[in-house]
Amino acid sequence: MRLLIDMDDVIADTLNYTIACLESNNIIIDRKELAGKELEDILTKEQVDFMHKMTDSVSYFKRIPIKPNCYAVLKELHKRYEIRVVSCAFAFPNSMNAKLGWLKKHLDFISLNEIIFCGCKADIKGDIMIDDRTENLQKFSGRKYLYTAPHNKGINRYKRFNSWIDIQNEFCR
Repeated sequence: MRLLIDMDDVIADTLNYTIACLESNNIIIDRKELAGKELEDILTKEQVDFMHKMTDSVSYFKRIPIKPNCYAVLKELHKRYEIRVVSCAFAFPNSMNAKLGWLKKHLDFISLNEIIFCGCKADIKGDIMIDDRTENLQKFSGRKYLYTAPHNKGINRYKRFNSWIDIQNEFCR
């Protein structure tokens, strides 16, 4: 059975890292405002421009932390399932090498053959997909799971995981 697992905001703690970077530059984020919205929706144009410049940096992706419990649970899943880490890395062309380095550093048991960088996930084949983006789940034909993130609050079309412990409880029993 093949599990497709999104990288940003499922494996990598991208949003929290981005917010920490913005706040270290005196851009304060009210997390309550993020419910059902993208970060760009609550920032000024100047702040969005600053954020895009920051996230376009080659070094940005290298510093993102891994989600709590992700390593141990994903390693356990890796023994039971065919895993593919999937990322729409083409959306951030400068990120591909950094994301690859990040995966080698944080998920040393994942081989290059188990990583898929793409522009769109619609044609990626698998049995199960775990993603924080509903647009990636909509066209997927297998079982769909939504990983909780502020931008998907209030969406109830999919079974939801709030943490890697939830994933462990679902797939490693």
